[in-house]
Amino acid sequence: MNAPTSSERSRQLPAGTGALGLFWLLLSLGMLFLTTLVAFWVVRGGIELSQLDPLPSGLPPGVWVGTVMLIVLSVMSELAARKLQAGLGLLRLSVALSLAFLGLQAWNWIDLTAAGFGAASGLYSFSFFTLTGLHAAHMIGGVIYHFHALKHSDDAGKRRAAATYWHFLFLCWLLIVGTVHGTATESGPLWVGRAFYGLAWGALMGGILCWLRTVQLIWVKDGPMFGLLGICPLFSMVFGWVRFQEHDNLRVMIAWQVCIAAGMLGWIMSASLLVF
Repeated sequence: MNAPTSSERSRQLPAGTGALGLFWLLLSLGMLFLTTLVAFWVVRGGIELSQLDPLPSGLPPGVWVGTVMLIVLSVMSELAARKLQAGLGLLRLSVALSLAFLGLQAWNWIDLTAAGFGAASGLYSFSFFTLTGLHAAHMIGGVIYHFHALKHSDDAGKRRAAATYWHFLFLCWLLIVGTVHGTATESGPLWVGRAFYGLAWGALMGGILCWLRTVQLIWVKDGPMFGLLGICPLFSMVFGWVRFQEHDNLRVMIAWQVCIAAGMLGWIMSASLLVF
């Protein structure tokens, strides 16, 4: 008996396997980007602006041009995922734009290095090269997958995965640009701290809503006795995970965990940055 080909194996996978794999990939990459940004925010919050040694003329113009390019890339990839007929042409334009963005990034680095602001010239330059280099590395990964999506342009799942990945990298780029632009001033750590403070309160409200929804499902599905026990957030969380299939509330439970993680990050970071 002949072994199944890769395409046959992919068709044998349960529905939603690709989307689940993409979710965990983006979750792990998000933690990587967030950890790197948090490290910079913490260091920036504890030093004076003179120690940071920011670029005297501000960010290179190519950074803002690249931001516009990523906006267009995100829109084009979304259209390619939705339109079957014109999808191939949009996919080709998207991959061309992603390559142009990488070329623009290389030009930014070369230009800064030639002006005497290489990665080793100061903390700010080092952070700029680290953050944008990390983003560029994942852009290269996106380009590789995009060529794969081009080869299988009739597969709507692959086009959707490519679009989702570009949306993710666009959001990461906004965080990177906001960080290197905003923290290059005296008030930078203050507004970043306030943003985390707002994140903490938003996560708290979101967590409360998820808890109330879980209590409601426990009350309806398992009776008033378990519903009353669900008033204890710890019980409702554990019981909600144990019974998530019967309650059909997996999204609620995942959102609750995200709110808890975001809330903890928000409170810790706002406490670290707003004291300076």
